[in-house]
Amino acid sequence: YLHLLSPFLEVILWYGGLSAALGLTFALSLLSDMLALLTFHIYCFYVYGARLFRGRKWNVLRQRVDSCCYDLDQLFIGTLLFTILLFLLPTTALYYLVFTMLRLMVVLLQGVLHLSVDLINSFPLFAIGLRIFTPYRLAEMLTDLNNSLSQLTVEYASNQANGWAGAVEQVSNREP
Repeated sequence: YLHLLSPFLEVILWYGGLSAALGLTFALSLLSDMLALLTFHIYCFYVYGARLFRGRKWNVLRQRVDSCCYDLDQLFIGTLLFTILLFLLPTTALYYLVFTMLRLMVVLLQGVLHLSVDLINSFPLFAIGLRIFTPYRLAEMLTDLNNSLSQLTVEYASNQANGWAGAVEQVSNREP
């Protein structure tokens, strides 16, 4: 699988590096998608191993678990196959364990990438930059906000005292 992708790997990495110009979150999201594509074979082995341990035959047409009646020859062959599979169980279990762990590592790495994208998207970079580089602007904004809030409070209090007639009169007296 990776051998088939090797001619395209250089182009994929070049465009991936070029995508960093669109922002860190875009580059991390692209990295997560490329990781999912490059580890698709691990996912396929994981699903195959999971089906080996399911142990039941599900009938899709009738939506139920099927059971069968066996004669003596079929039971003898089944017993022989069972003993062979019993000896192969440690190998198969280790196979399943290895690919489950590989899949878990890929899922954890993708989770860390998605978490970092969410963290970068919710990080208050503008407010911190404003606080560091132009703190006087932040103080002006807070002063303007405080003046607006105090004016609204005074208007609300006077409206409560005068009722609806006072509120309508106050709105009509405002300058446009």
